[in-house]
Amino acid sequence: MSEFIAGSVGVVAFDPLSRKGSFVLSVEDRKSRPVTVTRRGILSVASPPRATAERFLECIQIFRDIALDKCPDANLARPLELTAEDVRRWRRRHAASASDWGNGQ
Repeated sequence: MSEFIAGSVGVVAFDPLSRKGSFVLSVEDRKSRPVTVTRRGILSVASPPRATAERFLECIQIFRDIALDKCPDANLARPLELTAEDVRRWRRRHAASASDWGNGQ
């Protein structure tokens, strides 16, 4: 079974000092955009809250979806920052499926 993915994630990194995560979001044949997820953004994505590399990697597809929702048509060369507020907004818009990922899944 194959699934269409509007954007793919490449080059993932986590800074243990700042507890920020980053990745490159690639869309539309070779267009890419750097994305940074704040510590509070990582804490907000699942329960119990953890700002760790493991949590960041567990939820990377959620962060990809949030990034795609936040700036679908924006300049892909500009860096994008995802915050706790972005996670909360995305959760409200996708409340029906929130129970599937509320525990880091």
